[in-house]
Amino acid sequence: MTYSCLDGGAIPAAAVFIVLFLSTTAYHCWQAFTKRTFYFIPLIIGGMCYIFRILAHYNMHSMAINIVQTLLLLLPPSLFAASIYMVLGRLILYANGESMAPIRANWLTKIFVIGDVFTFFVQAVGGSMMAKSSTQNLGKKVIIVGLVLQIIFFAIFIITSAIFHRRMASKPTSASLQGLWQKYIWTLYVASLLILIRSIFRIFEFAEGNDGKLVSNEVFLYVFDAALMWGVMVVFHVVHPGDLMGRKGVSKEMKVLYQKRLDDMIILEYDGAGDDTSVL
Repeated sequence: MTYSCLDGGAIPAAAVFIVLFLSTTAYHCWQAFTKRTFYFIPLIIGGMCYIFRILAHYNMHSMAINIVQTLLLLLPPSLFAASIYMVLGRLILYANGESMAPIRANWLTKIFVIGDVFTFFVQAVGGSMMAKSSTQNLGKKVIIVGLVLQIIFFAIFIITSAIFHRRMASKPTSASLQGLWQKYIWTLYVASLLILIRSIFRIFEFAEGNDGKLVSNEVFLYVFDAALMWGVMVVFHVVHPGDLMGRKGVSKEMKVLYQKRLDDMIILEYDGAGDDTSVL
C-alpha cells in the first residue's frame, strides 16, 4: 500500500518518528538488560521496524522497499502483543493467582502467543501478496482477515485479564499484597487499547483501497499507527514490569518463589507435562 504523501515530501514526519522510535527502543534495550525482562525482546524488535519508513521515502520506485515498508508497518503490533501476553502470564505467576485465571495458567500464554504468531503470519502473507498486481486485491483481503483475527484475540485477552483482575481484587493472595500488581494490569489494558485502535484503523484503511482518504493522506498513518505504537512503548517505560517482576523488583523471598515457579514451568514445558500451577 502506497501513501501519496511520500511523493510530496513526508521526510520531516518520518525523521521525527525514526528519532522517537530509536530513542524509545534504545531505552527499552537498556531496561530489558538491567531488569532482566527479556520477554520484552519482541517489543524491542517491533520498535526497530519503523526505520524503514525513511527508506521508503528515498526509494519510492523500489518495489522491494515498499513491500518491506508495508510488512514492517503491519507486523510490529503483533510483536508488541507477544510481549504483552507474556507479561500477563508472569503477573499471574508473581501474584500466585493461577486459580484466579479463567484459562488454565499453563495454557494462557501459549494460547495467546500462538494466536499472535498466527495473525502475524496471515498479515505477512497478505503483505507479500501485494507485491504482485495480480494478487494485490487478494493480499489486502488477507491482511484484513489477519487484522480482524488480531482484534478477536486481543478482545479475548482483555476479557481474560479483566476476569483475573476482578477475582484477584476481590480475593487477593498474600503474594499480590506485596506489590502494586493492579498498576501493571491497568498498563496492559492501556497498551491493548492502543493496539486495538490501531488495528481498527488499518482495517478501514485497507478496506478503502489506494484511492481512499486514509491512504491518500499519510497524516492518518502517523496519528493512528505510528503515534499509537510509540505510545505503547512509552507506557511500558513509565510502568515497566521489570520493576515488579524483574531482577530488582522482587523481594528476596518472592524472588526465590518466583524463580522456582519459572524453573518448574520450563521443566514442564520440556517434559510435555503440566498442572494448574505452571505458567509460561
